[in-house]
Amino acid sequence: MNDSIWCGIYCFIRDNAAILVAFMSFVVSVLALRYTVRAGKKEQEHKELSVKPFICLLKKPQPTGEFQCIIENNGIGPAIIKRVIYYWLDEEFDSCEKFWDAFIHFVRGKVSIGFRNVARSVINKDVVLKEGANMNIVKGELICSNKAEFKTFINFFNGIRIRVEFQDLYGNEFLFDTSKKIINEQICKKD
Repeated sequence: MNDSIWCGIYCFIRDNAAILVAFMSFVVSVLALRYTVRAGKKEQEHKELSVKPFICLLKKPQPTGEFQCIIENNGIGPAIIKRVIYYWLDEEFDSCEKFWDAFIHFVRGKVSIGFRNVARSVINKDVVLKEGANMNIVKGELICSNKAEFKTFINFFNGIRIRVEFQDLYGNEFLFDTSKKIINEQICKKD
């Protein structure tokens, strides 16, 4: 019985060799096409990752009284800024000027300090932040008479939060968001 099965298989292959070769060729070509498509997708993912921007927020208060709040792109590719939202306490601001005015008003209500050489940035839509580049949100100099006031300002300054919506070169959207982080409620409490 085993011989008849093998004989039947052999006869089938012999009589249909052209069809079997064509079928196997079709299967191999479909598998090759599938592999090529998957490899192409992996290569595209790799390319996108190789130019992915990474936005971070740096706050740099100096003991000399100088201070800076900076958005920096630490990624490999450029970041195309779509929107920046600033947060102070429970308020949301769509412009740096409005945000800074609210911040200063709050700080001056708590401590007697002054500011000079303050520069605020206007970050327009579609501004490109190249890899390794940074952009000041605000910078200036603090005028205060003692270290306690300076430390209080630092605590307020560290409570600044932002949300940056940006894209990479491929149009993929990303979000950098510190708006939901809890800040020191003892210091930054509204009266």
